[in-house]
Amino acid sequence: MTGRAVSVWAVLDEADRAQWTYTPGVSVGPLVFGMSRHEAVAVMDGFVGDIAPAPRAIADTWLTRFRVPDRRPYRTAVLAFHDGTDGLFCVMVDARCGPQVILDGLRLVGRVPSEWEADFLAYALPRGIAPRYAPVTSY
Repeated sequence: MTGRAVSVWAVLDEADRAQWTYTPGVSVGPLVFGMSRHEAVAVMDGFVGDIAPAPRAIADTWLTRFRVPDRRPYRTAVLAFHDGTDGLFCVMVDARCGPQVILDGLRLVGRVPSEWEADFLAYALPRGIAPRYAPVTSY
């Protein structure tokens, strides 16, 4: 076998990531909560969006997988969940290959989990935010 092996743990360099701002309850980068799945695809410059019914979903829930077409491996960088009445309600960014998302100067993506957690708790707890953890299944 020839060729270069790609590490499954490879993390995209910060300089190679789009830079997004997270505004709670409003938007994540160009994705505005409440927008339709077709509006979401239209605003995601540089990404290819594949829309499909969400697996294991509640009725009328759609999942859009956004990928960067010229990046290898061709991984999903952003997942967006929509429903038929309220539009976009959830955005998940891949920590290894998705855009950098910044909340009040705090980098949320592509960091060592223990360092991120310490910084996030220092941000959240004084604001009365009680973080919750949940396992993420692949979509």
